[in-house]
Amino acid sequence: MGDSEEQSLLGNGYYLDLVNHFGLIVLRRDDGTEVAKFSVWDATSKAIEQAAREDKRANLKV
Repeated sequence: MGDSEEQSLLGNGYYLDLVNHFGLIVLRRDDGTEVAKFSVWDATSKAIEQAAREDKRANLKV
């Protein structure tokens, strides 16, 4: 994984907020802004990483 696009973005501007009583996992930016919600059943590492990548690309264009 030499390409930075392939490396994890979590811990680099993003974190997971586990909302256990609702069975949700929320991907958030470091400022607390919600990026995406996942059910505990759908929260694969691939899906979370993809959401973080898409959010990062969208914010770079602004």
